[in-house]
Amino acid sequence: MMVRVALFAASGRAPAERIEAGLARARQSGWVPGELPRSAVAAPGHYLAGDDDERVMSLRQALDADAAVAWAVRGGYGLTRLDLGGLPLTHKPVIGFSDVTALLAAVFQAGGRALHGPVVTSLAQADDGSVSALMDAVRAAPRTWRLTPQEGAFSGPLIGGNLEVLTRLIGTPNQVSFAGRVVVLEEVGEPWYRSDRALTHLLNATDLASACAVVWGEFVDCEEGSVTRLQRRLQALGIPCWTGAPVGHGARNHAFIWGESVRCQGGHMELSGVMA
Repeated sequence: MMVRVALFAASGRAPAERIEAGLARARQSGWVPGELPRSAVAAPGHYLAGDDDERVMSLRQALDADAAVAWAVRGGYGLTRLDLGGLPLTHKPVIGFSDVTALLAAVFQAGGRALHGPVVTSLAQADDGSVSALMDAVRAAPRTWRLTPQEGAFSGPLIGGNLEVLTRLIGTPNQVSFAGRVVVLEEVGEPWYRSDRALTHLLNATDLASACAVVWGEFVDCEEGSVTRLQRRLQALGIPCWTGAPVGHGARNHAFIWGESVRCQGGHMELSGVMA
C-alpha cells in the first residue's frame, strides 16, 4: 500500500541521520514522504524546530498538503507552546507520540483522527511489529495486544499517551476526559517519584478515577518497579489496571487510534480500528 505522507516539525529538532534513517524505513514500507521541513534538522544552539509561528506553519502546511496523513518528524518538547486554534485539525490523520500527545488530544477534541504511533526519528529503531502496527492503524485494520493479568474484562474507547504530557494539558482547552475510557499511559526517563507526582496530579485534577481501565505501556529508562508501584496506587482506588501494552519510547511502540473501540477478555485486547 502506497501512502503519501506530509511531514511536520512542531516540536524539537533532530540529527539529519536519524531523520533519514526513519524516512528510509518508511519508504521500505511503501510510504512516500513529502518535503522535510528545513527547521527539523538539528542546528547548533537550537532545540526547537523554529519559533512558535514557524512550527505552527509547518503543522498547517502538513494538514493542508495533498497527502493521506500528517506525520511528526520528532517529539521532545514544544507543542504545548503552540496555539492550535484555527488549524484544520480534521483534514487528515495525524501521527506521533511523546510530546505529540498534546496535538493528538487537540485533534481528537476537534473530531479528527489522532494516531498514537512512532514519529519519523523513532521508526528506524522500531521493531517489525511496530512498523506493521503503524501501517495497520493507518488502514484502521484490527490489531491485538496481549495484556496481563489474564482474567478480567473491559471494553470502551481507547485514548492515552505520555503521562507527563497529559498532565500539562490540565486546565487547557485540550484537557483530556478519561471517564468511561480505556487509558494507555507510558513514560520515559523519569524517577518513580516524578511519575507518581504526575499520576497524583491526574487523579486530583481530572476524572481519571472514572476510567473503565488503565493499561500500562512501557516506562523506558525509568526507575525499576515504577509501573508496579503506580499500578498499586490505582488498584487501591478501585481502578482496574492491566500491564503489557506494547507502547512507549523503546523498540516496541504499536500504534493505536484515539477513540477506537477496544475489548479485552482473558488478556487479549482487540483494537477494532472503528471509532466508538
